[in-house]
Amino acid sequence: MTHDEIIQRLNLGDDLFLVGGAVRDDLLGIESNDRDYVVFNRSMAELKAAIELAGHKPKPLKTIMGSHLGYRVRGIEIVLPRKETNIGSGREMAITVDKNITMHEDALRRDFTMNALYKRVSDGVRFDPTGFGEHDVMHQMVRTTHENSFRDDPVRMLRATRFVARGYDLAAETRAQMVQHHHRIAELTQKGTSGNVFDELCKVLMGVRPDEALRIARDTGVLGVWVPEIKSMLGHEAGSRYHDLDTDEHTFKALKVAAVVGASLTVRLALLFHDSGKPDVEWVGLDGRKHYYLPSEKTWRKIVDTYEGSEFTGVPDRIRDHQDASVDRWVAFAKRVNVPRELRSDVATLIQEHMVTGKPKWKKVARLRVRLGDRLTEELLMHRMCDIAGKVSETLQQATIDIAEMERLRREMVHLQVPASVKDLKINGADAMDAGWNGPQIGEALKDVLDQVIREWSPEKNERDTQLKLLAVF
Repeated sequence: MTHDEIIQRLNLGDDLFLVGGAVRDDLLGIESNDRDYVVFNRSMAELKAAIELAGHKPKPLKTIMGSHLGYRVRGIEIVLPRKETNIGSGREMAITVDKNITMHEDALRRDFTMNALYKRVSDGVRFDPTGFGEHDVMHQMVRTTHENSFRDDPVRMLRATRFVARGYDLAAETRAQMVQHHHRIAELTQKGTSGNVFDELCKVLMGVRPDEALRIARDTGVLGVWVPEIKSMLGHEAGSRYHDLDTDEHTFKALKVAAVVGASLTVRLALLFHDSGKPDVEWVGLDGRKHYYLPSEKTWRKIVDTYEGSEFTGVPDRIRDHQDASVDRWVAFAKRVNVPRELRSDVATLIQEHMVTGKPKWKKVARLRVRLGDRLTEELLMHRMCDIAGKVSETLQQATIDIAEMERLRREMVHLQVPASVKDLKINGADAMDAGWNGPQIGEALKDVLDQVIREWSPEKNERDTQLKLLAVF
């Protein structure tokens, strides 16, 4: 039985309405799987009876706190209209479900006007109780249904930012409401990890305008509460010969490039955090500029001696490479919002390694693939390219060329099937044992063969007989 057949058999007449995202998408001519319904002028008992009369078994639909909203029928949700009032911190709501609640009252408990559209099932007529819904859909505008929408549910501020990343604009009053209520985002994780915090951030980063979304989140105060681990870099003046932009603006520009080139979520998360540790480690050199790397002992001693006894305050308590401090900030965030283990590790690796520089040599790229694997090597080079493109210094033109050449070499190695690990060799541990190696020697022998293969590459090096000969002389 199709979805439409299930709905028609309920025989709820003019009282049944499709609501929310499905109506919004229908207005835009987009196919939607989001099918939610609300039935007016019917009690809970009447709704249950109609479902049973149609030959279906109604499954109660309740909130975590136990409020009975309606029923689920073969994956379709049908609820009665309701009012919601925030009664505490976070998303704690008092819910009133009643058949006499009007469409306008039901619309006000929804997040945005574009999601507060109703379509009567019996004749397909649309209703726009807030008066802004259809306009905001067609003009891609994010507008709350009422002035306390963000107070009632702080997650809505994250959703609003996500829509900006998708290409929408914020209504002026909605932006002002974010400024007013941004502090309430902290309540989402006070009682434990909220998956919404990380999920919505990922959706923002994977949007077509992550830079604009994050900029609005910063300017409204949302970003510093949403991701407090990067708060110190917001508005941080880089003061470096390689950066003409503040650290956050450089980050946003790099993420804009990432969106254009279709970079992965791993790359985009790493870009968001890759310079977050700079305020922790900055020091001012004798050139009067800020630096973010661990200097040699000789250089550091000279700086300390030069500034000793002065009012200079640019010497931090400890000096580290900024990527180390940035990894610390990423790990703190990842633990707080429960980022999956593999993603947490991969992002940390990209942040730690993102300063990859130097001449694009075959051996360098080959060994990078061995150390990181081909996938992470590709993502690292993508990260570095976005990072460089997020700077405006003309001195970085050669760095861009070098990274592009490294990526070309990586792709050539993939095409030639140059091994990136001992698992890619045509020989294995059994062959090493046959050659007379045993115990820990087996792994060392295979690693040595891999190093010889990638160091002086030729197609013959990828043949089993050649690798067996190399194994024999280890």
